[in-house]
Amino acid sequence: MARQFFSKATTIDPLFGEGWLAFGHAFAHEGEHDQAVAAYQTAARHMPGCHVPLLLIGQEYVQMDNILAEKFLKQALTIAPRDPDVLHELGVLKYQSGVYLKAEKYLTEAIGVVDQHTGMVAQLHWEALLNNYGHVCRKLGKFDEAIQSHKRALSLIPHNPSTHSALGFVYSLMGERMKAVEEYHKALELKREDSFTVQMLSNELELLADVDPLQGIELVAASSQEDDGSQGSTETVDDGFGQSETLSDIEID
Repeated sequence: MARQFFSKATTIDPLFGEGWLAFGHAFAHEGEHDQAVAAYQTAARHMPGCHVPLLLIGQEYVQMDNILAEKFLKQALTIAPRDPDVLHELGVLKYQSGVYLKAEKYLTEAIGVVDQHTGMVAQLHWEALLNNYGHVCRKLGKFDEAIQSHKRALSLIPHNPSTHSALGFVYSLMGERMKAVEEYHKALELKREDSFTVQMLSNELELLADVDPLQGIELVAASSQEDDGSQGSTETVDDGFGQSETLSDIEID
């Protein structure tokens, strides 16, 4: 339905750049990346000097794993070097390429900009940025920084199972078994069928059983009771941010 209205709007006024941006959002929301890119490119032609269409094109290309992503994001960065969204997307791109130090640089800059504007810090929009920085820190072995960043993300959206899983994974790497188990349980209460979290929890319980068999048995029993009785819940959040609907999010690996 939304696409029909945006189509009519851009037909009535083909030079309406903001209308083309909205049209692109509608395509992007449904995962139709090629059509979204086409709409954003049209917006870019009608909004010279504006970095937003370039950012959105780059964001779509990041999701498509297209080599053109960096080209458009760098163009957006030239126009708006302090835009945390642009810096964030470049950080995600470098993470996906395995260039973790460069990813850390971009994400650190993005967080620095956000922290300088106190009104921006509390926006739910930045939860993905904080989680992604945590993933990068984990890859670099900076576990304390990773934990701090994931906890900041939880302060914005406390009921995101992916954040609890990510936090548990860092604790696992640190050998903090009990803390890891606690976070995995929290994640599974919110999303019971997450295969990564189920496997990691199983691994931690086995390791705890090897160290302290009695404690391991008690934890396995508690885990089984939770699996039988918990309903699980999820929370849907609308970030309300005007430029783009979502930030790119890195999966745990």
